[in-house]
Amino acid sequence: MGSLNAAAEELQRAVDASDNLRAPETLYGRYFLAACLEKQRKLEGAVQQWKQIHAVNASFRDVADKLSKFGDVSANDTLKDFVTANDAAFEQLCRDAVERMGFAVQEVTAIHEGCAVVASEAQSNMQGARRMSRLIHFVRAAEEVPESTIRSLHDAMRQKKAQRATLVASTQIGAAGRRFAQTRPITLYDRDHLAQILGRE
Repeated sequence: MGSLNAAAEELQRAVDASDNLRAPETLYGRYFLAACLEKQRKLEGAVQQWKQIHAVNASFRDVADKLSKFGDVSANDTLKDFVTANDAAFEQLCRDAVERMGFAVQEVTAIHEGCAVVASEAQSNMQGARRMSRLIHFVRAAEEVPESTIRSLHDAMRQKKAQRATLVASTQIGAAGRRFAQTRPITLYDRDHLAQILGRE
């Protein structure tokens, strides 16, 4: 994190020192500054840089795509909290969401770009019946969720001997991943359902 901070500071100085907003060096400086801010989960700052690039050159690299995914982050408190929370706050947010879904949290572990929660039904419908377990992955992805992420969730579900799996993502979920989940005990929630899952509706 220290090297990202140092890089962001250096890039900010370079951008501030530039007197030509259209110069390729300035645009690349802003672009790499935004990349540092995105990795630090400082999305509002990254969005500001992407917007300034877009105002000068709308077709610069993947800036238009970044803005379509994260341009509303400052206006969408649910998305902002989910994506920018520090690790401890994010874990608590995930725990609360799982309990709101009607499950009891058994185990929480960090995974790439998020956290994994093993949960069980809070109550079983039949006395003496074994409670069903579920593996829930909360993913703070910067890009569309690929099929490989859904396959990894399915593999992890089998390893944990869970009966069902759920993925909650901060972005859209790709068509191939949706097709893979359709024939398996996997439920998918993308950014359009975040407010509902996090209890903000």
